[in-house]
Amino acid sequence: VKTSAKKEETSEKETDTFTKEQLEEAKRNAKSDGLAEVGRLKTENQKLVTNQQKLNVRIDKFYKDQDEAELEANRDKPDQLSAIKERQSRRTAESDLDSVTQERDELKEKQRGYDELEAKSKKEKVAIEVANRLDVDVKRLTKLAKFTDGSTEVIEEIASELPKKGDKKELHPDSNKTIGGRDWERVQEAFIKNPDDKKNKERYLEMRKAQGR
Repeated sequence: VKTSAKKEETSEKETDTFTKEQLEEAKRNAKSDGLAEVGRLKTENQKLVTNQQKLNVRIDKFYKDQDEAELEANRDKPDQLSAIKERQSRRTAESDLDSVTQERDELKEKQRGYDELEAKSKKEKVAIEVANRLDVDVKRLTKLAKFTDGSTEVIEEIASELPKKGDKKELHPDSNKTIGGRDWERVQEAFIKNPDDKKNKERYLEMRKAQGR
């Protein structure tokens, strides 16, 4: 019986170890799958761009062939030929303008994406530095910093309202009715996201008061 019990205990430990290994492998696979997905999307995007460029070349060739055929058909009609050339030139100019406008808009969109990534990276760096300096939770501060302008002063102010690492003290407000029954973190996050909202501000100030701030 003892042998059986030992085997069962060993089996449970092996199962537990195997489960942890599976979890670690799942994390690695998830990261790998995420990178693969990014690569796939980039490849698909490049294919779309290439296909669009090829389509534009075909369209330009179609119009060029059509224009040449029209000019050839009317080469003995000076009056009509002049009007045809003017119409073709106008259409070409409009097409070029559309192309330039599209390229400009695409560049603006790319720049906007770069600016957003740069701003996000800056906020994260400031949040990590402030969190380490003021000894508060990095993940929590980084999450809240996303809704700010990224300035050190604002992120420091938010950090000053977070509990220090290892501080287990919880907020127990006197009235759930006045704060809507929401905990401090949720109220704080809602206020930072939308400080102009009257209800968010009331809940936030009420909970600060309950904390003695």
